[in-house]
Amino acid sequence: SKDCKVRITTYIDLDILEELKLQAKKEGEKYQHLLNKYLRACIFKEVKESDIRALQIASSGK
Repeated sequence: SKDCKVRITTYIDLDILEELKLQAKKEGEKYQHLLNKYLRACIFKEVKESDIRALQIASSGK
């Protein structure tokens, strides 16, 4: 369910975390929320055009 949050522990690449935090700061939200939004977009294909561009930039390392 979208309203039920579960705490997890995972490892991600440092450059991904840094970019995620940078984008979250620009959008005025917490990086955890942004990560959840990106995962939801990828998994459930709930993708807006701006989200697609952000994901492409993040994955290209630019």
